Amino acid sequence: MKAARELPRKARQAYNPGSNFDREGQWLIGKYLGQFWVTGTVVESRVKYGGKVQHTIVSDSPTIVNDESRAIGTRFTVEESEIFHVEFGTEQISAV
Repeated sequence: MKAARELPRKARQAYNPGSNFDREGQWLIGKYLGQFWVTGTVVESRVKYGGKVQHTIVSDSPTIVNDESRAIGTRFTVEESEIFHVEFGTEQISAV
C-alpha cells in the first residue's frame, strides 16, 4: 500500500475507477454518523480494525450537524455502507 501512495495523483486515479476500498479523489454523497447528509471529495480511505472501510471526506457545501452549521472544507468520516452516490471522472454510481 505504501508504494501506491508514492505514485502521482493521476496514476492513482487511473488505477482507481470503481474501487470501493480506495476512493481517494472521488466525490460522494453519504451520511456522517449514519444520520447527517454530507457531500465532498475523499482525501483518505482506510480499512478499520474488523474489516470495515472508512473514508475521510472534505465537504464542498455547508453541513448541518446537531443544529450546528459546519463550514465548507470540514473533514468528515463516512463508512462505506453509508455512501449513497459516487462520481469519478465522467462515470456515476448511485446507491453503491
